[in-house]
Amino acid sequence: MKSKTKHADTASKIKEFFLHNAYRMKIYPAHHFALRVYRTTGQDDMRDTILANVLKDKTRVLNDILNHNDKGYVKKRSEELYAVMRKKKGKKEAMRQRFFAGNKEYLFYYNLIEQLYFWRCFGVSRSRFKPFFEQGIGILRKEADDIKSYILDEDAVRCFGTQIVNYVYFLLFFGICDIREDFKKVWQSIFMGTDDMEAYMYKNKIYGMTHFIIAGSDYYQDFADRDEFQWILDYFEEHIDDIMERTHVDIIAEVGLCIRLCGVDSGRALDVIKDYVAGSYDPSRGFIPRRGFVPASKATDINVAEHTNAVAFMLLNGFKELYRGPDLSEEFDAEVALGEAP
Repeated sequence: MKSKTKHADTASKIKEFFLHNAYRMKIYPAHHFALRVYRTTGQDDMRDTILANVLKDKTRVLNDILNHNDKGYVKKRSEELYAVMRKKKGKKEAMRQRFFAGNKEYLFYYNLIEQLYFWRCFGVSRSRFKPFFEQGIGILRKEADDIKSYILDEDAVRCFGTQIVNYVYFLLFFGICDIREDFKKVWQSIFMGTDDMEAYMYKNKIYGMTHFIIAGSDYYQDFADRDEFQWILDYFEEHIDDIMERTHVDIIAEVGLCIRLCGVDSGRALDVIKDYVAGSYDPSRGFIPRRGFVPASKATDINVAEHTNAVAFMLLNGFKELYRGPDLSEEFDAEVALGEAP
């Protein structure tokens, strides 16, 4: 087993590389990494990078809220979201495309839930956009019965469960509904009976389990409830050898991170994972290539590798505290006002 110092050193090197190279990255991957640095360190100079992504999406989110009652608009936006999904290749993506071809409206509501969650996290809900945020929450309340059916649809869960579990918790945090147990039953009926499944479905299973915990932690803003997720922790500990053999560094790191998010700091599974992830670091590149998840030609693209490295950084950095937010309401208002200036 490698030392805690070795793990922390690897985390430090990953952080240094991605922050130093943020100018080379697209807005979203740069935001994704900066947010995870902020939530595990409280490092305040991450705020501007996080804000850039919030500002990038504000007009589109606002339009979705204001035009919700226009069926033609919702249809058009649903088609746009499906078109983005159609660009992706692979068995998992093909399964999703087949399902959502006939259920595109699901994507509109999934996206609205997610965007309003971001507004809640970053203080847009307390900014001059507060009335629009409240209007968006009102839409979710009004459409709650339909949205529940979109979330509990067994075929949707089978192909998109990792994302949908997020929406279960976001609706809980909004105070709209608590369908955790209903969703858990659907998810377990699909994935927990056997591990004898195609490779992409097995990865979906493990990745989905991690997202129960990540969503339950309010995306790294609080430690997760260990009792709520003990069934997942038990599975990880019992099946760690299979997970190591049948998945890849991105998922393996996320499994380890989720163990830590439940307040567990030691154990065979966690020790094995930390050593494996730290050993995957490529000192010649300054980061961990994202192998096994994307074509080999893209494994060293820093925009693609960012996700693996953000998770690895959190896993290995030894965090003892998590930080909420950041609250960007003042910066958001200042930028919006600046955009309105003549």
